[in-house]
Amino acid sequence: MTRKIVILFLILIAVSCGISRQRIEIPDYLVVSNGKEILGNKSLNAFVFENNLKNIPFQQYVSSKFKSNNFFQKEIWIAIDNDKFKLIFYDNDEFEKYMGTSNYVALNQETAANKTGNNAKFIAISMINSQNEDCLIEGSLYQNIAISYLKKLKDDYLKNNGQF
Repeated sequence: MTRKIVILFLILIAVSCGISRQRIEIPDYLVVSNGKEILGNKSLNAFVFENNLKNIPFQQYVSSKFKSNNFFQKEIWIAIDNDKFKLIFYDNDEFEKYMGTSNYVALNQETAANKTGNNAKFIAISMINSQNEDCLIEGSLYQNIAISYLKKLKDDYLKNNGQF
């Protein structure tokens, strides 16, 4: 009887250790919910894509592209067709807090020798308009504008190794 209990217990341990949680692949980009919260809004949606770890850090690219003097600036105002929008960038800790790195699988793996700087595996960006409305939320009048702009920003960064 005791032997059967021990065998059953060992089988349960083996089965439970072998079950892995399904992780999401990001072939191009995803728009995910549960991002940062800002005044007057529920949590924002975020545009998420996989980083190329050979590129310069995304923060350095953003700083150069928008002529900022601060690599650690997390919010930048931009204008698209005379409308003002704020890009909100997530650092590694914020990405982990709001999206969870373990929920995603990196398709492009790099050896330590090929990595440049302290790059994150995934990059997340939220976007709001001048009225503090989430531009990436389903049904937003700005959703297509936001996704087009962020996709172009992502493609430019990945295609040009973060350089201009």
